Amino acid sequence: MRTPGGLIDIVDIATIEHCGFAALPPEHSIEDGPWVLRMAGGLAKRANSANPRAPGAPLDADRLHRIERFYRHTGLVPIAPIVRITPLASPEADALLAARGYRITDRSLVMTAQLAPSPPATPPHGITLRIDTTIPDAWHDTFALFDGLDAHGRTTRRAMLDALDRPHAAITLRDTDGATLGIGLAVADGAYVGLFDVRVASAARGRGLGRAVTDAMLGWARTRATVDTPVTAYLQVNIDNAPALSLYRSLGFADAYAYHYRVGPA
Repeated sequence: MRTPGGLIDIVDIATIEHCGFAALPPEHSIEDGPWVLRMAGGLAKRANSANPRAPGAPLDADRLHRIERFYRHTGLVPIAPIVRITPLASPEADALLAARGYRITDRSLVMTAQLAPSPPATPPHGITLRIDTTIPDAWHDTFALFDGLDAHGRTTRRAMLDALDRPHAAITLRDTDGATLGIGLAVADGAYVGLFDVRVASAARGRGLGRAVTDAMLGWARTRATVDTPVTAYLQVNIDNAPALSLYRSLGFADAYAYHYRVGPA
């Protein structure tokens, strides 16, 4: 439910946050009261950060000390502690982190759209669309190539997605020669579908393929909707990514809530 200001309420925020946690399972996680500490080999920040998981999650000096010990002393490679600040965190959490020298990075938005059943979108002319409900090796290889992952990163990311236990759809766009031009991953969790990992080959940018990947994910999400029970699609986007924000708004997404990361001293 959206507030008069257009944003969604705290219960919906908590639901989307939990769906997002499940969509990218970390290698390690522990719960510390209303916070969850996630670690996955130093890859994506959302899988390597402390996250509030209940409304009003307090953060005091003792809990912050435990968070810091977890990231600096758990795993093969210690990493700087990262705390993700969402509307679920108590108001004093951000102030405490700022006082401790944690810098802000990656200000982002979560956006949502209500989806009713409709026919799937048609990919652009000359492009073939493949939708796999089990992520194929070629998709993993393409993601690693597009993101420049080394062997360790490739193995870690593969293990994380192999642990994914929610219904999902791996999207692949190819040209007539079979070259992969774009990929994406949609993950369903009840009445919510998250859109993740939209990637387009650098040589193919500017051709509307980001839209085509997103359309394909939304088409799959709509197959899970009914006339009486729409599906809520959600995604995360950096607040400085103007082209992506414009694209998602043109597809019917609206701002739901903001978050940012605080990265601690190394």
